[in-house]
Amino acid sequence: MTHLSNIISNNIIKFLKNNLNLSDKDSCLILNDLPNNLELKNKPVKQLKNMVNRTLLAVKIFRISLKKFTDKTDLIVFPSTGISGVEPPTYISEAMLNYNVIIMLTTNSLSHTDARRNATSKGARIASMPGFTESMLKPGGPMDVDYNMIAADTRRLASEASKMNRVKVSSHEGVNLILEKGSRRFIVDDGLYTEPGLWGNLPAGEVYCAPIEGSAKGELYVRKRWYPNLTEDLKLSVENGYVKEVTGGGKIGEYFRELLGLKQTNPPEYFKARRCIAEFGIGTNPNAKKTDNILEAEKIKGTVHVAIGDNSHFGGLNKADIHIDFILPNVTVWLDDHKIIDNGCWRM
Repeated sequence: MTHLSNIISNNIIKFLKNNLNLSDKDSCLILNDLPNNLELKNKPVKQLKNMVNRTLLAVKIFRISLKKFTDKTDLIVFPSTGISGVEPPTYISEAMLNYNVIIMLTTNSLSHTDARRNATSKGARIASMPGFTESMLKPGGPMDVDYNMIAADTRRLASEASKMNRVKVSSHEGVNLILEKGSRRFIVDDGLYTEPGLWGNLPAGEVYCAPIEGSAKGELYVRKRWYPNLTEDLKLSVENGYVKEVTGGGKIGEYFRELLGLKQTNPPEYFKARRCIAEFGIGTNPNAKKTDNILEAEKIKGTVHVAIGDNSHFGGLNKADIHIDFILPNVTVWLDDHKIIDNGCWRM
């Protein structure tokens, strides 16, 4: 085994112990999704390789958990749902109710699903890791951090931000978004899921909230290379809390115009639910760097992210079949009259 392989294995042991408090008393389920038939036919080879590599990493985590932590460790691989926020197959949802630690090492996120919510309601500790790559476990990567420090910074930010109502985000590139959170609190995702019912992402490091539905207005500019396969800047125009127009973005922009039903005269109601501005979040992980991996990019300290789709799983009222994040770097953020980020630099 090479030196780097040893480091990665040791960091897997570290996160199983420190982030999940896994022990021989626990039952652990590792979930992984493989390309479905449509993806096998249409996805670029590079993306397919990433999915297969994620399966191999799931096998590695499974074997380490089985050998070092608990003999009640299982691995289940299922066909990809194709998009984040879509419910997994029923047999996966049912299986999740039988374990008290779940590692969701998938390509498409299961965070904002009833399956995840039902499992945590029953007491499962869950690490949701959509798009996770082995490189995140390397020295200097977003998993190679002091999560107690991240927890302290994240909790402090959430405490202060929860006292305020209006959020304003702007940038030199044209981002100009205003939204209100009302009495809703910012939620902490600090990477420490050591108590029953706790869950979040790994790598972690963010605070987030569900804005008041209908309150968001303005424009978002998603820079090229800040979303997977985005080669042209993407603009989302927002009115009364919903995306009303998507311009630019090349093939990715065309994908979102189809996904949100923006090309239809009288689209079905579920398209409106997909268009809802569902989340506002702030990254707090100093080692997160990769810009085109949503899981990592939304944790970059100094960035913010805005999501569309479902927020019913973390305090909002909008139920949708998707949840998709867009990351905004180099922004200035005001919470009421307090400037907390200035061109990507924290002022707290």
